[in-house]
Amino acid sequence: MVTGRNAGLGFELLKMLYCKGAKVYMASRTQSKAEAVIRAIVSTSTSTPGQVAARSAPNNSVRVISTSSVCVDTSAPKGGVKSASLVTPTADQAHDYAVSKAGKWLLAFELAKRYGRDSIVSVAQNPGQLRRAIWDGAPKVARKVVSLVLHSALYGAYTALRCGISPDVTVVDGGRWGRWHPVPRKNILDSLESEKEGGTGEAEKFWDWCEEKTSEYA
Repeated sequence: MVTGRNAGLGFELLKMLYCKGAKVYMASRTQSKAEAVIRAIVSTSTSTPGQVAARSAPNNSVRVISTSSVCVDTSAPKGGVKSASLVTPTADQAHDYAVSKAGKWLLAFELAKRYGRDSIVSVAQNPGQLRRAIWDGAPKVARKVVSLVLHSALYGAYTALRCGISPDVTVVDGGRWGRWHPVPRKNILDSLESEKEGGTGEAEKFWDWCEEKTSEYA
């Protein structure tokens, strides 16, 4: 399943997977946009999709890839996600975006912790600085400057694809940027560990909060 697939990274990843014969599912809030994406992909490729179930699949072949961001290191508050702020988000969109990306990392870690024993790989990845619609609302001067360091969304899709299919990514890497992230923030790492393990337990608390809020839909 690919989310955020109307444009940018998600769209490019969908095309890659579909063209290689994968059976992909996409989540969307808008039916018309979802249908437009489907038409665009189907009109340029064909496939022979297959299916796979977690418990019958080879080890490390079933994966959940969460897309985080460098802003976890640069802009997220201490600990990444604070339970208290979930009830009353701020009016600062940049702050809330950083919190959401930190939340991706925390949930990826909890998923790996809970289901890694079933050989399900769960990792968080940073796709890099990409040219995406998120920059459209920025001031013109800011867009001009930042464009110098932005890359095509296609390259961000390559990062996600590597996490999804590379044999080098295993359950051992569960939930962390691991060996690919040389210096993660200590207060983020503390959030990943439970209070019994000497951490703050924020990842576990965030998981439980998400379970509570989504239980009526599952």
